[in-house]
Amino acid sequence: MTDPNLSLFCDFCGTIVPITAVGGLKCPLCKESFDSSRVLMTEKTVVLVSTDNVSKKNVKSERPMIKERCPECSHEGLYFSTAQIRSADEGQTIFYECPECGHKYQQNA
Repeated sequence: MTDPNLSLFCDFCGTIVPITAVGGLKCPLCKESFDSSRVLMTEKTVVLVSTDNVSKKNVKSERPMIKERCPECSHEGLYFSTAQIRSADEGQTIFYECPECGHKYQQNA
């Protein structure tokens, strides 16, 4: 069985053939035309589940928490994450979020 993803490459020059229209497909490099029946189409259904009866306080999070006080509501315990968004010779940035009031702020370390 052949891989359906291989049909997205031009048989003549190997360029990726973008799927931009219904009907025929055309290689952007060598201009070779292809039948669109080569493309595997899938359909997904998304179901929206109501969260009206779910309280934010009742939902347990797997996010890491640090023992710090929120500057807005003084709640102790903040979610945190880190990222290196400045140059490599500088410290990381720490992002905080209060699970009580939702206040977000960051600190350069």
